[in-house]
Amino acid sequence: ALAQDRKDLWFAKSRHLHQNLLSHLAEKILLPHPLSFGEDYPFVALREKGQGDEEIVDAFFVTQQVVKQRLKLASVAPALLDVYAEDGITLEQLMAFTVD
Repeated sequence: ALAQDRKDLWFAKSRHLHQNLLSHLAEKILLPHPLSFGEDYPFVALREKGQGDEEIVDAFFVTQQVVKQRLKLASVAPALLDVYAEDGITLEQLMAFTVD
């Protein structure tokens, strides 16, 4: 039983690392600029076409948490997105404007 528990734990850790790696690679490869949140941002485009979080997760191989975070960031005022794009504020500062 102990050996099986160790195998299960190893599998769970490996799966988690694999998912994180896929998410990271998907953002680097599939998204033209992963921290660009304007109207041209792919997550926003899919949402506007009626796609739900799960469809976006499947399309970009990211977690649901990433989808929710990025959609929140996309809803920030365009002027703030411009300031962020010009390195006038950090991602953390931009995220402060997404608090519900």
